[in-house]
Amino acid sequence: MIYVIDHNDSFTHNVVHQFALFDKVECDNYNNINRSNLDKASTIVFSPGPGNPKDYPTTSKIYEKFKGKKKMIGICLGFQQILFCEGAKIIEQ
Repeated sequence: MIYVIDHNDSFTHNVVHQFALFDKVECDNYNNINRSNLDKASTIVFSPGPGNPKDYPTTSKIYEKFKGKKKMIGICLGFQQILFCEGAKIIEQ
């Protein structure tokens, strides 16, 4: 199962639709995580969204918990979230 963490972006529906072609997909808002689904998932997807990775501490905690244990993909903000957790400097322009 693929678990998508939605960071309040309208594009997330498209992400869910595309990943559903490959596996069952569950999607929840970043501030309403279903821990059971998160634990069962083989892959975690961090969706796009507004703002800066530092605005999503729950997502950072999820990345740190499952780093090296599950496949993880970040799209736009989600990719910045992964970089942020790895110590990269995120520069807003």
